[in-house]
Amino acid sequence: MRPPFCKMAAPREKTAGRTPGGRLFSAAFFPDSRIMCTVVPVFHRNFTAFLVINGLVGAAEASFTIIAPSIIADMYVGDRRSRALSCYYGVAFIGSGLGYIDGSKVTSAASGDWRWAFRISPALGMIGVLLMFVFVKEPTRGAIGGNNSKPPSSKTWISDVKQLLKNWSFVFCTLGMTAVKFAAGAIGFHALTFLKRARDVIQPCQTEVCDSQDSLIFGGAMVIAGICGVVSGVEIAKRYSKYNPRADPIVCASGMLCSAIFLYFAIFMGNISLVATYVCLFLGILCLTLNCSVSAAIRLNVVPPASRSTAEAIFMIVSDLLGAAGSSYIIGLISDHIKHQNPDTDLWKFHSLQYALMVCPFVLAIGGGFFFGCALFIEEDRKRAETESEAACHGCRNQSATGTVRKKLAAPYSPQSVASARFILPSGHR
Repeated sequence: MRPPFCKMAAPREKTAGRTPGGRLFSAAFFPDSRIMCTVVPVFHRNFTAFLVINGLVGAAEASFTIIAPSIIADMYVGDRRSRALSCYYGVAFIGSGLGYIDGSKVTSAASGDWRWAFRISPALGMIGVLLMFVFVKEPTRGAIGGNNSKPPSSKTWISDVKQLLKNWSFVFCTLGMTAVKFAAGAIGFHALTFLKRARDVIQPCQTEVCDSQDSLIFGGAMVIAGICGVVSGVEIAKRYSKYNPRADPIVCASGMLCSAIFLYFAIFMGNISLVATYVCLFLGILCLTLNCSVSAAIRLNVVPPASRSTAEAIFMIVSDLLGAAGSSYIIGLISDHIKHQNPDTDLWKFHSLQYALMVCPFVLAIGGGFFFGCALFIEEDRKRAETESEAACHGCRNQSATGTVRKKLAAPYSPQSVASARFILPSGHR
């Protein structure tokens, strides 16, 4: 349900602004829906109702995630913007990694009751709501870059979409990040099952209850790899940009190609060495996260401030529908098909998922090609976005000056008012 709400949230943010009420809905509805799906009996006893209430989380997530990067862009510029985005996306990986640890430890402490794992995150969400309303102030749109104008009212959301589809840097960046989300979604969903089946092949469990600590290890690896990857990507792109203006997409493409290699070896060595599998998984995730904040910086730099939220909405719709939302299903479908064609043994259960996950490295390689395509157009699109932003800023200043003149001329006549009006007229109106 996340992509449709992305489409709804973008034009609302463009016309109504980033209001506190909208932020309250997006931040507060997320923990409330989590509580409902585990406390209200009808939601955790009926699978369909459980899926529906969890799907509604996408409404809150879409309302928040497409606006947050544009708010950050309006608060910082240049290297500070890149570092702020790295913090934003780095925290997302910390949360994802801690989710595995939370799910494992809390469920064990609650005697196997999985519902308690979902009841921890709402408390953290409510803390986030309070912190947001205390510390986050609404920045003026585009003011940090010299453009504090509102989006032109004559420019519709449809015209924004048409303009973005002609922006090849944005298109290629979106397709490249779709490949990233495809691989990340598949690995995140199937990694623990893959590790468990690999362990069953290498070290079969001889007891009735087996505790492999895979959730703890994999979650910790995601946290560390996510932080290191996001921060490293920003710093590498910053230093390389001194020598190459196309540094951002090249860093993203290189990270994806390296990630494809490491993930291939992690999947290939699953039934050979669990240590080698964990090491390659860690390196693969680290390289995969190199481009998270860097790709966000690309999208913000090649899109004018007035169209950024629309751009984020299109990015979320495409990357979620074609990437994260469908990857786990496609991999599971391929795995089930292979498993049903072979004997029902632990070895073939492992091989079926292993062969299915081999799709991810090839998708990442294709995504790397998209970022190389982005590198061909990024300089032109970045200059165009800067020109449009400066033109909007100049038009806003002229309009403001003309409005001031009209107010002064409408006042009662006096020599002082005429003199003051004369000096505030812009050069084009004198």
